[in-house]
Amino acid sequence: MDRLRVFHAACVRAMCRVTMHHVWEHHVSTEDLEKQLGLQPIEVYLHRRQLAWAGHVSRMDWSVRIPRKLLTSWCKAARPACGQEMTYARSLHKALQRANVDKSSWRELAEDRCAWRAMIKNLKR
Repeated sequence: MDRLRVFHAACVRAMCRVTMHHVWEHHVSTEDLEKQLGLQPIEVYLHRRQLAWAGHVSRMDWSVRIPRKLLTSWCKAARPACGQEMTYARSLHKALQRANVDKSSWRELAEDRCAWRAMIKNLKR
């Protein structure tokens, strides 16, 4: 995620023709440049795509489609000793939290495709 943030900030600066010298000299922030361009932080775009895919998969038939089975499956494997890894479920819960959707009832909302897409489209900072 950090690498994506750095790349996104570099692209925003390039679109505004702002160099790192300008950033240091004039204290130009990436947030100000994003507002000038009408862009959102990279997390918003990532969460939109993740929620769109999760809604698509949740509408699949459970008995036939493997992605739907993987979305609701549970693996009884021990966690690595070095610490907790970021799992898909955790990143999905972060996206749901940004969208102000309850993580226990998001599948019911995702069943209505139009409402789900409208919710994703309105996702902002």
